[in-house]
Amino acid sequence: MAKVTIDDRVFQRQMKEYGNNIEDLRDVFEKVGDIAINEFVSNYPASGAKIGVRWASLAPSTIAQKARLGFGGKPMLERTGKLRNAYKITNIKPHSVTIANPTSYAHYHNEGTKKMPMRKIVGLPLKLKGKIAPMILKHIFTKGI
Repeated sequence: MAKVTIDDRVFQRQMKEYGNNIEDLRDVFEKVGDIAINEFVSNYPASGAKIGVRWASLAPSTIAQKARLGFGGKPMLERTGKLRNAYKITNIKPHSVTIANPTSYAHYHNEGTKKMPMRKIVGLPLKLKGKIAPMILKHIFTKGI
C-alpha cells in the first residue's frame, strides 16, 4: 500500500514566517519613502494633480511679482527649487516612514492661509497607496523564501 499523510505543519511554519516578516517592515518602508518623495517632486510640474487636486492658479499680483523678481515663466511654487528638492525621510520605524519638507514655508503651501489657497505638496493619494500596498505584501510573502 502507498499512502501519504497531509497535515498542516508546513502551513503553520509558513504562516509563522509570514508573521515574522510583518514584525519589521523598515526595509520596505525605506523604499516606500523614496517612492513617495519621487511622487512629491513630480507633483510640481503636474501643478498638484499627482497628490490629488490641481493647485489653484496664481493670483495676477503673484505672477507680476515673480516676473518683477526675475522668476517669471517658472512653474507654480518654484523660484529656486528649494521647496521641491527639500523632501527627506526623517524617520523609519518597523511599521511606518515619515517624510518631511523642512523648509520654513512648506506648511503654508500645504495647508493654505487666509490670503493663500491650499496647494497640497504632500499627501497619500490612492495612486500612491496602490504602489505601496503591493510592495508591503511582496515583502511579507517573499522575504526569506
